[in-house]
Amino acid sequence: MNSRVYSFGPFRLDAAARKLFRDGTAVPLTAKLFDILLLLVEKSGQLVTKEELMRKIWPGLFVEANNLTVSMSALRRALGESRGGREYIETVPKRGYRFVGRVEGEVEETGKSFLREQRLTSGPGDAVSSLAVLPFMNLEADKNLNYFVDGITETIINSLSRLSQLRVMARSSVFRFRLRDVEPKEAGAELGVEAVLVGGVQKVQGLLIIGTELVKVLDGSQLWGERYERKPSDIFSVQREITEEITKSLRLKLTSEQKLRLANYHTNNIEAYNLYLHGRYFWNKRTEKGIRKGIHYFEEAIKVDESYAPAHVGLAACYLSLTSWNIMPGKETFPIARKAATRALELDDSFAEAYAVLGILDLYSLNWQDAKREFEQALALDPNSAQVYFWYSTFWMMMGRTDEAMAAVKRSQLIDPLSPLVCTQIARILLQSRQYKAAIEYCHQAMELDENFPWAHGIIGLIHSEKGAYEEAIDEFKKCIAMTDDTETQGLLGYVYARLGRVDEALALLEKLERQSRERYVPTFAPLFIYIGLKEKEKAFELLERMYEERSYVLASLKVFHVFDYLREDPRFSYLLRRVGLPE
Repeated sequence: MNSRVYSFGPFRLDAAARKLFRDGTAVPLTAKLFDILLLLVEKSGQLVTKEELMRKIWPGLFVEANNLTVSMSALRRALGESRGGREYIETVPKRGYRFVGRVEGEVEETGKSFLREQRLTSGPGDAVSSLAVLPFMNLEADKNLNYFVDGITETIINSLSRLSQLRVMARSSVFRFRLRDVEPKEAGAELGVEAVLVGGVQKVQGLLIIGTELVKVLDGSQLWGERYERKPSDIFSVQREITEEITKSLRLKLTSEQKLRLANYHTNNIEAYNLYLHGRYFWNKRTEKGIRKGIHYFEEAIKVDESYAPAHVGLAACYLSLTSWNIMPGKETFPIARKAATRALELDDSFAEAYAVLGILDLYSLNWQDAKREFEQALALDPNSAQVYFWYSTFWMMMGRTDEAMAAVKRSQLIDPLSPLVCTQIARILLQSRQYKAAIEYCHQAMELDENFPWAHGIIGLIHSEKGAYEEAIDEFKKCIAMTDDTETQGLLGYVYARLGRVDEALALLEKLERQSRERYVPTFAPLFIYIGLKEKEKAFELLERMYEERSYVLASLKVFHVFDYLREDPRFSYLLRRVGLPE
């Protein structure tokens, strides 16, 4: 059997003997440190994420992120690196580590030497299995073209994500590179992919000029590149050509069904397509104003082409967002969203995004089995949907199945590694498992990705609240409210005030929510949390009954949310659990 021996600088790493030598003298390493070093060396030049290291070095165990940091420091000391040095091991902030030393290896049986960089180069028949489509650049001074340029990027991502053999990075992660001056090779390494697509768009004398380049992350070489000069009405054919060339260049073998799905853009009407891109552009702003503008453009797209399934799904997603962000009650938005998503499936029963929207609607409507079926159908059709894995993890979390929830959200993170929302979802699952320290660490990771991300403070507030550290919870809830003025978080702040005996402040928040309800939608559960904190049980059950009549989505968390603990011993609570279909 061949045995690998690697050399870098004065070091010699014998994989079979599990020994590291420096100038012929053995360097003492613990078993875990040796495993970490071997993994880094064998993937020399590639990003090894923190998640991969923890999964492979501590398989089947939950290990705090700090253990990895301590181990890396110890390994650097063993290699003689100075503090902050990167002669051999480079830290990729927020992502992981990369071995940057020049590695040579040999196979003991043959004695044949090789360079690590050469061994990593894909052979003629090797397929590339992971890709990031970076935001195409708008090369025009006219920023009104942004919606169109973003739409091209998103359309290519959505098309390629349908391929089960290719892992495609989610929009929310790749769009973080929009304002960063970064080389494709560097971006690809940070995202942990093998190839990166970059491009630019401009208009010249009425023609669209689209330049594209597919770059291999390992060495920065070009796998494919093309320049298109077409009329704007030819955008569909250009996008088809780009996706076809990418699959060829990545050496992917496609089934006839996959080829048909890649070519399906659901409309040939350029006006409907432009309106749809406007809708996606504004919906992706994730603001109330953006959602309402998105609704307008999706409705206009449907007027132009009623058979345009993506526009119906976009409309459904916008109405769903109005409730999930506590802007409108579900009894008003869910029927519209369900009708739109159902219409999309009538037009195309293989449209994964429509199944996903129906899944979250069923989850929020407490139709548990329907939700599970819809999510699984969506993932069968689009195995690269970080959003569906995220929602699926929420389903399992509400059922109290934390192992399944964590498995789903980790799949989401693999596709969307730079999402602060995914980090806080992991934190929520860890909170449910009472792994408080690890949960807070993931919230801090979310804030490293986006220092203005309010929900990380909200989750830390929940963690402190469950631990009984109410003063710390107050600080975090206030930070979240300062960024969002979120009524749910105001209710949680009132709950904590009440638990601390600061009744006047809790009652003041109740009055504030009452005033706000005259001007905007305030969900019933916001004052409910305060009444639970005040231990006004009868009022709490009155509001729970109202929420049941409204089919409030917060009822999905009855089984697992610690704020409800005060009510659990009451027979009325057990009865409510049965009515919403949750096991006691």
